[in-house]
Amino acid sequence: MEGPGGVAGLALERNRLEARPDGSVVARGTGQVDVLDVGMVLPAVGFAAERIPGVPYDEQARIIANVDGRVVDPATRTVVPNEYAVGWARSGPQGLIGEHKRASAQVVSHMIADGAGAGARPLPPRDAIDGLLRERGVKLVSFQDWKQLDDVEVARGARRGAPRDKIVDVDAMLAILAQGQ
Repeated sequence: MEGPGGVAGLALERNRLEARPDGSVVARGTGQVDVLDVGMVLPAVGFAAERIPGVPYDEQARIIANVDGRVVDPATRTVVPNEYAVGWARSGPQGLIGEHKRASAQVVSHMIADGAGAGARPLPPRDAIDGLLRERGVKLVSFQDWKQLDDVEVARGARRGAPRDKIVDVDAMLAILAQGQ
């Protein structure tokens, strides 16, 4: 709900859990709505790992298939060498930053123990990688570009008394960078 100065309330619908034929559970709205008086809403987006072609995916958990951060074949649970998952891609939407930092450190210890990267081919020079990405139509964002976006976000936030006003739309970010060139 939006009032004259921004957010005035948050409408919440009570859900009920229903079992699906495959055994998973889905939330369904009941039509019972409560409205909370609020002055600010901070969204957190992304409750399921995005599929990455060629990387095993756990359909039921909606995460990269893994055991303790090591990627596995979802059917056989066989470890896929040199592939790892961290954050919500590993666990689903749960836990706090501190927990994920500890879990990520554990995954790094797995990588070291597994000898991940041993015998891997060396990376080409940075300029060659940048050139290949440009050929493929990828817009590269440099540290200086990031700093420009950071300055814009901080200035936008200052106008409303906040530390920053985060720009979350990639096209909007690229448009700001294009204006500065």
